[in-house]
Parts: sequence; C-alpha cells; structure tokens
Amino acid sequence: MAVRTKKQGLGLLCLVLALISACAAPQVAEAPETYYVTTLISYLRECPEYNCQVVAELYRGDAVKFLDNRGEDWWQMYSERTGRTGWLQSSLLSQTPLAITEAYSVRENVTLRDCPSNDCPGHKLLLRGEEVQKIIDNGRGWWRVLAVKDKSMGWVPANQVSATPERLAAPPELKKGSLFVGPETLELHALPLGDTQVVKVLNRNDKVEKLSEPGGQWLKVRHPKSGAEGWTKTNYLKDSPVVAEEAPPKKKKAKKKVAAQKSKEEAPPQSPVMKPEPM
Repeated sequence: MAVRTKKQGLGLLCLVLALISACAAPQVAEAPETYYVTTLISYLRECPEYNCQVVAELYRGDAVKFLDNRGEDWWQMYSERTGRTGWLQSSLLSQTPLAITEAYSVRENVTLRDCPSNDCPGHKLLLRGEEVQKIIDNGRGWWRVLAVKDKSMGWVPANQVSATPERLAAPPELKKGSLFVGPETLELHALPLGDTQVVKVLNRNDKVEKLSEPGGQWLKVRHPKSGAEGWTKTNYLKDSPVVAEEAPPKKKKAKKKVAAQKSKEEAPPQSPVMKPEPM
C-alpha cells in the first residue's frame, strides 16, 4: 500500500513539473545571424521579388544581419554598411567571411571616375594612402573600388593603387610662395577636370597658394582672400604679377585741309586755256 502511494506521489510530481514547464516563458530568440554577400554586386529590395524597387547596392564581402525569411528563396536582411533593410536572395549569402582585397592610393590625388576611362567624369579624389576595397577588375587595367572612408564607388587605374601602404613613396614637397593669375579671368574647378563644377572665378593677378602638386598639367590652389579651393591648369599661373601690355597709340588722322593741300601740290600743272583772237 505504501509503495502504491509512493508511486502515485511520483506521478503527481511529474505531472506538476510538466505543467510548470509548459507554462514557462518562451525562450528569448537568438540575435540575428551575420551573413556575407558572395556576389560582386547585388541589391537589397523593398519586397521579396525581382521587380521590387532597389533600396541599397551591396558588394562582395558586405556583412548583413538576418531578420526574417519568405521560404528559402528570399531573406530580409539589414546592411551594416548602408544602414538599410531589404530583401535579398539567400543563395547570394554565406556564413563564412570572405577575403576582401584592400588597397591604397599611391599618388597624391587619384580621381574616382564613373567608368573605366580617363575620358569619364570624376566625382571624387582619393588622397595619397587612402584605403579602398577592390570590387571588380575589368582585365583592361582598371579596378572598380569602394572608398572605405565615405563608401564612394568608382573606377581607378590599377597602377594607381597598391596592396601595401609600405610601398607608398613620399609625396613631393611643395615649393613655398604664392602664385598669380595670368589670364584676365580664371576658373577654379572642383576636380582636375575641365567639365567639373566651377567653385570660384578669379581675376588677373589674384594671389593663390599651392595646396597640391600631383604632377602633370593640374594644380590645386587656395584663394586666401575668399578661402575658395580648387583646381586649375599650371600654365595659367605665374610666379609674379602680370603687367598688362599697353595698347599701341593710335595714329592721328591728318586734317582734311592739309591732305587737300598736299594733294593739290602733288597734282601736275595744267596748261593755260587759249582764248580765240577777235577777227
């Protein structure tokens, strides 16, 4: 009888423990997992469809956080680099971090261009030693890179970046002193390209200071009077103020009277008119 009572007590205890376990608060969900983009370029979209609007452009190696899913094809992700949330195909993601090719600009100023050609517009200058991430190598001497500092994207010549910052040569020393504007007017551009924004128009003999001298035909200067900084071609600047050439004096026109007298003197003498004798 005692054994039976003991068994009943154990059964009741198990039942109570099962009820407590069932009523316990649900476990807190784990933090979103981190994944890494595997394709060179992919897109976060507003909804899990290919025709949905793009909210952010992602690049190989970008870290993204898992938020939700729609089956196995589309996952809702948060991009740490862009700060945007959207939907991305799960097949483009990996849980293993990917190796990213890092490089550094090796010239005083490297122009980040919209396409892989020197004729393409530039929209940013990379300073010497500025870090970039290689996105695409087009196989024709150009890299598409991501500027780490401000996340700007563009194309640069492959020979203007280096994988090791130790190989960077020391920048050339700038010569001291001021320069003076030679032409009657001179435009300062935002970039060393003639079709970029004009930040200031200077006049002849305006004084400027050198800020950067990367070599070639462009020079970055500062206009001390206004504080404006921009690029101009080196042949427009002089070491000393320019003296404007004086126009040659105009020759005075001879008076009509003098000209007429001179014309009269140079004319051949006329024969006298003979009058007929009276009959």
